[in-house]
Amino acid sequence: MSGLTVMRSANLATAVAELVADGSPAAEAGVRAGDEIVAVNGRPATSLAPDDLDRVLRADGRDVQLTLRRAGVTHEARIHLRRRV
Repeated sequence: MSGLTVMRSANLATAVAELVADGSPAAEAGVRAGDEIVAVNGRPATSLAPDDLDRVLRADGRDVQLTLRRAGVTHEARIHLRRRV
């Protein structure tokens, strides 16, 4: 699990990190609430159906590469997904 809740715009044109749980893999990777998710594992985030994006971000034990945009600056975050206990 990433510890990340994603909000999609009504027209599915953008995906934004809505909530990032403290101590989660997403938080440890530097993801912040409000970051726009541009790509997931090199694939445009908007090309993924909402359910597919959720599945990718919940695949326990996998690594996910996110391309994020914050305040107009693009950066990468690698998240190692794991269950929170």
